[in-house]
Amino acid sequence: MSNKITYKKVCRFILNLQFIFRPMYWQMNKKFSKEWDIILNSLLDKYKFTNIDTHYAQLGPTIIWISNVPYSCMHTYCLFLSTYDKEYYPKFSNVRPSRLTIIRCLKRLKLDSRSLDEIRDEKLRKLLK
Repeated sequence: MSNKITYKKVCRFILNLQFIFRPMYWQMNKKFSKEWDIILNSLLDKYKFTNIDTHYAQLGPTIIWISNVPYSCMHTYCLFLSTYDKEYYPKFSNVRPSRLTIIRCLKRLKLDSRSLDEIRDEKLRKLLK
């Protein structure tokens, strides 16, 4: 890994400064995993949140714990083992992504859940006509 300063590193540094002013992000229950952070970001790029419940939501082949925001969320809750190796779930159940990824996930979750509510409302309107 290079110590070269890049635009991406500078942007991440500046974005991480916001957590100085967000005390609820100071204490996190699980250890950070760069590997899980990369995987979760790639899942966010490919999929939308579906099957959203109060405690978990599905993102592609992974069911992610979304409760206990922000100190203990966005770790794997369950996994469809047919799509991934059996090593995958235990490896990422006790780690968390970066704080920036947690914020990205929460924004995406809010957007995806809003669109699901709009779809439900539209279907109800059609039924009531």
